[in-house]
Amino acid sequence: MADLEAGQIAQLKPRIFDVLNESDLSNVSAKKIRLALADMPEGSLPEGLDLTAQKKAIDAVIRDCYNELTQKKPAKSTKKAAPSKKRSKAENDDEPKKKRAPNPNNPLSRPLRLSSEMADVCGGSEMPRYEVVKQLWAYIKDRKLQNESNKRQIVCDEKLSGLFGKPTVDSFEMAKLIGRHLEKIEPTNPSS
Repeated sequence: MADLEAGQIAQLKPRIFDVLNESDLSNVSAKKIRLALADMPEGSLPEGLDLTAQKKAIDAVIRDCYNELTQKKPAKSTKKAAPSKKRSKAENDDEPKKKRAPNPNNPLSRPLRLSSEMADVCGGSEMPRYEVVKQLWAYIKDRKLQNESNKRQIVCDEKLSGLFGKPTVDSFEMAKLIGRHLEKIEPTNPSS
């Protein structure tokens, strides 16, 4: 690895700042900046600079420029900074977290037809698989059907024994056994 000379760094920094000012700082990478530098017109970069051979030294200059830019006040930046995903505790207490609307085309949230045994346990004849699992766990916990020494093991009562065909079921096995009690609902075709 060849180190950069002071003159090369002085000529390289403004080019890096140009790229950073036009980039989204929340997802920019050193590689993206090096690619942008490689696309610059000839003569923009210092003479004799090899972006591949001097990659580590260039990355160090990029890191310095990034740190310098992010520690400045946002008024100097040409782009607005992306809002921070982390919020302070005070902000979390004042406003409720916004929930994203469910995607109606998501196959995981499509309703399924439940067998009569499953409907008896879950309290509905049609619901998505995740809701079936949620209702089953609510049923199991309300009736304290988990083995005290091994919480993964479910000791089936009369309804669950009929549903799973076993006196005890492992929670991982339960996911497999649910499938035979769910039936895909075929959409009705309005054109026929």
